[in-house]
Amino acid sequence: MRGLLLALSLAFAASASAQLPDKTISFAWPPGRASVVLPQLAKVIGTTLTTSRVTENEILQIQVKDVKVSDLMDRISIVANTSWRQEGAGFRLVRSDKQSREAQDANLKRRVEEWRALLNQEDAVQKQQPA
Repeated sequence: MRGLLLALSLAFAASASAQLPDKTISFAWPPGRASVVLPQLAKVIGTTLTTSRVTENEILQIQVKDVKVSDLMDRISIVANTSWRQEGAGFRLVRSDKQSREAQDANLKRRVEEWRALLNQEDAVQKQQPA
């Protein structure tokens, strides 16, 4: 069953990639909400790009030169911890529950590490001070 799901997933990815324009683009846009940036990118790509409610406020900054459309879309999904869902002739940027949990876990881990580093610095400063 698991192999079937993987095969279906790979088949979906292949069909989605086949629907993307096979071209190289250059695009630059300052940091902004995904709901603003993606329609601008869509004009260059030549297909519809939309967001879900979960991803509409994701901040994206894009600056690429001579990049294949499929590579750029892959990079966006990796950086934003999202995925693309084909809808009609276009694509929607979505985040699954699993991806949301992974992002929350990563954020929590990063915050714990920041606090540990701060506490370690404080310990080092206290050890350097005379008793």
